[in-house]
Amino acid sequence: MIFFKKSANLAITLCVDASIQGNARYNPQTSTMKFQSDESLNDSRIFAEEFYHAFQNFIYPGGTAQYLGKADGNIFLPLV
Repeated sequence: MIFFKKSANLAITLCVDASIQGNARYNPQTSTMKFQSDESLNDSRIFAEEFYHAFQNFIYPGGTAQYLGKADGNIFLPLV
């Protein structure tokens, strides 16, 4: 399944991958939202969390991949 905003030519790939740790994750390098199960994908709170990260990636100058390894979960370490 692919979610996209046609006017900006942006795409997000959605998939279920039972091998990931946690309920879900967003990869800013591939614009992929992975969910551990169908239940995770269908949970609106989990989906909203990952969609928000995708939104951040599209609006932050240079995207969010530049912060990979500099955060623990949702916490940007230099701000702690």
